[in-house]
Amino acid sequence: ILMHLIVTGLTFVSPFLIGWVVDDISNGRFDHLVGYALLTVAAALLGGLISLLRTWTHTRATGHAMWDMRAYVFDTLQRLSIGYHERESSGQIISRAIEDIRHVGGFYRMVTSMIVELTVASLTALGVMFYLNWKLALWSISTFPLAAFLTARFAGRVRAGHFTVREQFGRMTTVLQENISGARVVRAFAQEHPQIEKFHDNSYGIISKLMATVRLWTFYGS
Repeated sequence: ILMHLIVTGLTFVSPFLIGWVVDDISNGRFDHLVGYALLTVAAALLGGLISLLRTWTHTRATGHAMWDMRAYVFDTLQRLSIGYHERESSGQIISRAIEDIRHVGGFYRMVTSMIVELTVASLTALGVMFYLNWKLALWSISTFPLAAFLTARFAGRVRAGHFTVREQFGRMTTVLQENISGARVVRAFAQEHPQIEKFHDNSYGIISKLMATVRLWTFYGS
């Protein structure tokens, strides 16, 4: 958290330094320009170093968390009833144990960073805006309800899109697992081509569902 606060705080250094430079140049003062340049370079170097350390720390913590989750899921799978394994396909179980945990790790890594950075950046920006011009700040925050509504709508649609992608990935994994474990049966009955087409259809289904989600990102992002 401390590294997030430092990096976020350093992002506000450059705008203030640029403002001071513009003010000094406008008033004909040039004796502080070298100091401002050195401060800008120092802030950039310090921010890059802390960002590197933050990324390493997050990656290491996320890796350990994902290892613990995978071990817990595997241990749980060994204790579930036979009826559960008969109801659920092996591909879906493999998908949950690998892909879903990977997404959870990515979510943890991104959200912990974004929550701190966006909170600090938003509060700091609002404070600066009200300090400089409170009327303009009020006009700016008047758009927040509309932005919140569009964000909630976008999140719901993208969540559903990613869910369909994960479901399709589970179906493709099921086809792959069944053909690998039953390779002798497939060859004995000369079912190679139908199984290849089945796998291609499921694989293409992932692409089509993923592109539908990407189109949502593009539409709302633009």
